[in-house]
Amino acid sequence: MKIDLALEVIKLLKSEDRILTIMEKTGYDSSVCQAGMPLLKSENQILTIMKKTGYNSSVCQAGIPLLKSENQILAVMKMTHYDSDVCKVAIPWLKLEEKSEEEILSIMEKTGYDSDVCQTGIHMLKSEDLILIIMEEMGYDSNICQAGIALLKSEDQILAVMEKTGYDSDVCQAGIKALER
Repeated sequence: MKIDLALEVIKLLKSEDRILTIMEKTGYDSSVCQAGMPLLKSENQILTIMKKTGYNSSVCQAGIPLLKSENQILAVMKMTHYDSDVCKVAIPWLKLEEKSEEEILSIMEKTGYDSDVCQTGIHMLKSEDLILIIMEEMGYDSNICQAGIALLKSEDQILAVMEKTGYDSDVCQAGIKALER
């Protein structure tokens, strides 16, 4: 089946079986699967299509909001090797703001300390020690430190982070603001 025809037809179908047939007939073309993903109701079918497309980033981005299980979302992130676009879509669905610090740290660890996850999650940490651990785990990445330094209260810690980033200008600007408080 031609891709352009499949893209037109798939959006009009109501039957999950027919949608899956169109996907199959196009050889699981990523654009067709992406278009059909929101029409699927079964989480198993959504996960199957992701797998059949080789965990194509666009298909996974379309499917993540349809998944109910945090473990499934984390598994998809892992299967895409923590593709940054997939992680950006997944983060809101992980509902970090509703989690304890330990749960947030666990998710960060499960994602291999993905930069996008850490940059979002660091704002939800209260403990300076945990914030500093994340900065260290991330190798004092400028973006992570810029986000985290604003949360630090200790002058010594703020100055130490500025130094450990090689006095990165963005981190230093955030550090100066933190010192002004």
